[in-house]
Amino acid sequence: VKTQVFYVPKARLDLIEHAGHGTEQPDQSEWGTQLTYSLEGADISIMYAKLVPNQPVLVLDELGRVTWPLERFDFFGSSLPVAFGRLLYKFDLGYRENQYYQMVGGRYNRLDLATGFEYTTSNNHNINAGVWVIKDRSFEEQSSQSPQYTIGWNKTYLNDNLAMSLLGQVSTERDHYGVTLLGEYQIN
Repeated sequence: VKTQVFYVPKARLDLIEHAGHGTEQPDQSEWGTQLTYSLEGADISIMYAKLVPNQPVLVLDELGRVTWPLERFDFFGSSLPVAFGRLLYKFDLGYRENQYYQMVGGRYNRLDLATGFEYTTSNNHNINAGVWVIKDRSFEEQSSQSPQYTIGWNKTYLNDNLAMSLLGQVSTERDHYGVTLLGEYQIN
């Protein structure tokens, strides 16, 4: 059994400035913990964290003025990677509670589910694929987004100094398709 704990005394936000008005950094802490139990070929992890959003959420108050509430939210998660030889299956679940909706000001809860696999061939080609599903639940209604699919490949060459990778992503809800090709060379 392994336990990890983190504490950030002052959380940092992405900065947003417009017309001389910007966001102030919050005077709030973030903290969390993770408990991992290892089995032969698998790990089971559960997590909890009290977090501050990375980006300020713009909310209109009763008078129509823009405010930036910087309230913390709860995160609950679990992860289960399972290995069978060169094949690795991954299952992840995350739940965020009491986050603000952008501009509306209402709060919502969000459930993220992700699953996928990685396979490494005998000559070190890595092939992976996954699916990610999001379900939002506001206090007024429930919504669900179409799954997002990814597929990828990577391989290192020249004594691991050159890394090549290809990633494809499909989000049918937004008709978004993307392909990324990346090459990195490390000079020793």
